[in-house]
Amino acid sequence: MKRMLFLSAIIIAAVALVSCKEDKIEIPKSLEQSTWSSVINPDTFEQTRVEFSSAGNATYTILTRGYGTDDTKLRAEYTYTYNQPNITLTPKSADASALKGMFKNHGDSYIVLYLTSSEGDLELNLTQVVDKDQTIWE
Repeated sequence: MKRMLFLSAIIIAAVALVSCKEDKIEIPKSLEQSTWSSVINPDTFEQTRVEFSSAGNATYTILTRGYGTDDTKLRAEYTYTYNQPNITLTPKSADASALKGMFKNHGDSYIVLYLTSSEGDLELNLTQVVDKDQTIWE
């Protein structure tokens, strides 16, 4: 009887350990139809977003988030090359600066896109937005 209880306890513990294991999120192979956003700045209510609409086109936007409305502060169109995990964004107009970055796993729960400007005036940490209507608050 003790042996059966001991074996049952081992089986229950093994099942519990296996069921609690989370899958590690992988760095994406393709960026098409994905959106990456910063945390909303609590002082300015600004949020930076990069939307990858197709295999070579992206839009960089700075939004001022409001209650029920969002104002676009800046919008720039880019082409990009992605060699997992590295990315280079080239502006389509001379008004914007080139961006370079890379994707990194941040623990097992999410991926961060680190971007810097070629002019040194920008450093961003972006995470993926699952739903385009989702607002990320710090």
